[in-house]
Amino acid sequence: MIRWWKQWRRRRREEPITQRARELREFVYLDEVSVISLLSSRLGKLPSEFMDSLANTSTAEVNANAEANAASIFKSRIGSRYETSSTEGSQVISKATIQASFKKLHEIEEEEGALVLRPVLSSESPPSREAIHKALMAGVIDDDLQPWVVATDSLRRGRLAEVDVELQADPAFRISAIFTTFKEIADESADLLAQVDRIDFEKSLEVNRILEKLMGDLVPLRCLVVDYEIINTGSQIFLIHRGALEQLSEAERPATRPLYLVGVTEQALFWKDIRRVLFSRARFRVLCRLNYEGLRTTWTAVKMVDVLGEVAPALKSEIDIFGPGMLELMTERTTRRNFVEPRLGALITFGEQLAQHLGLELDHNDRRQIQILASESADRLTSVPESRKAFTQITELLDRRSSSEIDPVVVAKLRVWACQQHGLTPGGSAVRTDVATLPRTMNGDSDNEFLDGEIIAIYW
Repeated sequence: MIRWWKQWRRRRREEPITQRARELREFVYLDEVSVISLLSSRLGKLPSEFMDSLANTSTAEVNANAEANAASIFKSRIGSRYETSSTEGSQVISKATIQASFKKLHEIEEEEGALVLRPVLSSESPPSREAIHKALMAGVIDDDLQPWVVATDSLRRGRLAEVDVELQADPAFRISAIFTTFKEIADESADLLAQVDRIDFEKSLEVNRILEKLMGDLVPLRCLVVDYEIINTGSQIFLIHRGALEQLSEAERPATRPLYLVGVTEQALFWKDIRRVLFSRARFRVLCRLNYEGLRTTWTAVKMVDVLGEVAPALKSEIDIFGPGMLELMTERTTRRNFVEPRLGALITFGEQLAQHLGLELDHNDRRQIQILASESADRLTSVPESRKAFTQITELLDRRSSSEIDPVVVAKLRVWACQQHGLTPGGSAVRTDVATLPRTMNGDSDNEFLDGEIIAIYW
């Protein structure tokens, strides 16, 4: 075994460096079925085991001579020869692994130039400014410009693409995971559960349970492609590498748009805990097979939602809003307007409707007082008890102006009605947003453009 190791080391030293300089890969996701299927379509039968045989033969020889002298009359010589040989052999059996199969598939696709998109090597230099500018103006991309500039009409269904991305789960999955985790924590902490509105919380959990059933064990991904951006030149749409874009002068650079990669993965195929890789926007490399021609402008993370919409349109709308809408409210990027404006509007609407019910004519000063109270109390609409206190301040203001007694039942109905008009629950949580005010990504008409692919491997 030691002899075999030494010979293997000697062969490795004698190999050209280009043969040994392979990328190190650490997988976080790998679809074995897809890899074997694609490799079989290229090579046919795949070996499952490899056998290396080594043999070593040694020969030994011994010679002996003796000379006798008998009274100087005659001489005699006696000789003997002994020879032996031995042969040693060893066999090393190596089993094919999925990582080795992926390496073979990747090498074949690289050699044949089958990757429609691929990462640019550090040794590659971008084309000249003149070549890039001329090609974009003409709308014709030569092979010499690839992979720096890629025409979207070359993104055909079934082709393989390899891109670097900021790995991220779709908002629908992220918010579902957040709610599931929060529920587990809240079940063990009565104090934490008391700080949330039970009605709103139960309603959100109900929607989340339906969403989890629809997703099953699938994890939808929505990742930003870090090296490529989208540009338009006349009627042509291209993907341009950032390195090529930097070659152009400011006057020559066209407007760019971000490119996203979307796809559905299986949770059981992740090699690491998804909480370590899907919630940190870490950079990874993804190999995928395109599902559609060109770029997509719409994408449904949970495929069964479209089917559900045929029988329960209202429930489909709630699920559509639940993922990205709830996440937008919970992220740091949410502005004060997203949180406060609906609550501020509900308080002002309540005051105006209550004044109308009481037959009060509100002057400029009255309206200003209502707005001041609403601004001061809008942040308090976080639960039903706190919301009642905020509405009570406006009720007391109008009660001092009115000679009629205010009916608590009317106040309660107006409070609920005002919250509904601004997409809020009685506790002040946003559970409904008018379709006209939804971000376009939540209406299915997105400003973003996607590469829709079947995810084969995620690694770094």
